Amino acid sequence: MKTNLYNTDFALWLEKQAIALKNRDINSLDWDDLVEEIESLGNRDKREINSLSYRLLSHLLFYCYWTDHRELYLNGWQTEIDNFRNDLLALLESKTYYNYFLNQLETNYDKALKMAKKKVERSKLYTLPSFPQNCPFTIEQILDEDFYEV
Repeated sequence: MKTNLYNTDFALWLEKQAIALKNRDINSLDWDDLVEEIESLGNRDKREINSLSYRLLSHLLFYCYWTDHRELYLNGWQTEIDNFRNDLLALLESKTYYNYFLNQLETNYDKALKMAKKKVERSKLYTLPSFPQNCPFTIEQILDEDFYEV
């Protein structure tokens, strides 16, 4: 049932698709758009995992390695670490997403490292810390709600 409802009233389209699925009414399903939406949901969550991961890792780097005026930033970094970690942990309750997180860790650390260096260089007020080239944190440390410092 290919209709324009998908483009004109997305909320109503979702409702009708949910009803058709619950009733196992395969003839009423908008297959093409439904597949696109399901794939989009998975991709959205993966983008969110990547974003939370590299932001969490960059703030762990700041917390552990940035020493210039550390006392000014420590509380803010800790708050950000808590926020990113909590949001990430909620997504990683899915085994599929947990495995995706593990597979993307090196890439996300590289992004975090680049972002951390760029932030320090942009400030021009601070000495660039010696951030490790390879991720210094274990999976357990990254996900441990009480971990902040190596």
